[in-house]
Amino acid sequence: MKPLISILFILLVSCMFIQDSYTADVSAILQQDTYFPMEQFSEGFPELVPLLDSINSSVEGHDWDRFITYCDPDNYHTQSGIGIRNKQYIFEILNLRTTGSGNYLKEIDNIMSVIKTMDIQFYKVNHAQEESYINFKGIIYTEENQKYEFMFELVVKGEDVKITGGVG
Repeated sequence: MKPLISILFILLVSCMFIQDSYTADVSAILQQDTYFPMEQFSEGFPELVPLLDSINSSVEGHDWDRFITYCDPDNYHTQSGIGIRNKQYIFEILNLRTTGSGNYLKEIDNIMSVIKTMDIQFYKVNHAQEESYINFKGIIYTEENQKYEFMFELVVKGEDVKITGGVG
């Protein structure tokens, strides 16, 4: 009886490993299918390239006030109205993550103060009735050569283009 239980256990663990491997493969394929390299962005959205360059330079230059001008004003006023500071607001808009090893606000300040470059690598577009949503993903590098994955979203509604609120 014990050998049968052992064999069943090994089969169960093997199936779980195969399922995890399959799920990871499917996830990678889906990500490849929905996100496109930024090299293609200027071909499809030439009018948005200067805005994206300006967003990028505001992050790299630590010009948080300028970055906020690209954000949805209603979302910003709601968040600032409940006491969210600019650095925290931008940190969350970019969907950055702390290590969770200490004081959340202090960690945000530490990360935001050493940002060196922002490398937007991928984008995807979703269309709705009157607006389009463009998601961007990439890596932020710090002066200490640390890497942080980021993601943000633009909403395009006619001539109006704004960064939407952070996810989560």
